[in-house]
Amino acid sequence: MKTAPPLWVLRTAFRTVGSVAPGVAARWAETIFCSPPRHEARPAEEAFLATGRRLTVRSQEQDLAVWAWGQGPVVILAHGWGGRAGRLTALAGGLMQNGFRVVLFDAPAHGASMGRLASLPQFARALRDVGDTLGPVHGLVGHSLGGAAVSLAMRHGLATRRAVLLAPPADVFLFTHAFAEHLRLPPQVRRVMRENLESRLQIRLEELHVPTLARSMTTPALIVHDVDDPDVPYGHGAEIARAWPAAELVTTRGLGHRSILRDPEVVRRTIEFLRAGIDA
Repeated sequence: MKTAPPLWVLRTAFRTVGSVAPGVAARWAETIFCSPPRHEARPAEEAFLATGRRLTVRSQEQDLAVWAWGQGPVVILAHGWGGRAGRLTALAGGLMQNGFRVVLFDAPAHGASMGRLASLPQFARALRDVGDTLGPVHGLVGHSLGGAAVSLAMRHGLATRRAVLLAPPADVFLFTHAFAEHLRLPPQVRRVMRENLESRLQIRLEELHVPTLARSMTTPALIVHDVDDPDVPYGHGAEIARAWPAAELVTTRGLGHRSILRDPEVVRRTIEFLRAGIDA
């Protein structure tokens, strides 16, 4: 695995190159921003995935790794940035035991799926393609960026009866700004990077504001967010819940950003919420 250059080296490079060739520096920045970290698979998670039916779904000219279990109403689970399908095994196992057909997938450039670059629109398009292939869909569950992808996929036509968002970000533009501040990108580089992203992804960043998407939703949603989340502040989930007309906000404490996926009470509330939609 390659080691990233020290932060001071990156900042110096962007300052130097950005002043004379902002287009080149913007392409560097976009590549770094859209390259997810690759984490090693955990043996227990891989063992769980091996019990499912392995499928391949074509999305955006790339192959997605997909796994499915059980029979019944279809629930698709979407992991977050830098995650992988196996991180959702606690939820998947609970749903399967409660009569759902569970579908997990590795997002583009994550886990066993193809690709080198990823983004929220690519996450959402992958989710739509999985849903179109294995639906009709009863429920969508997304963690972190996967939660934002659920919202965007629904906005662009993926039908579902229930949606569960776990620690979802409200505004990915804030993360692009934080990224630019972290690397101290010159203003011209930031502008060109944004233009490049919007051109490549065929979407404006303003269209990725989840509370704005939420205002037009009629599907019931459960939003779970921890007040001690260090990665996506609690206010993000609360803002989405306020904007989503049929949303219920569940507040947790002490789980942070990742343990929320394995917490028995969160798993129970998710299953209960999705089961309530079967006869609704």
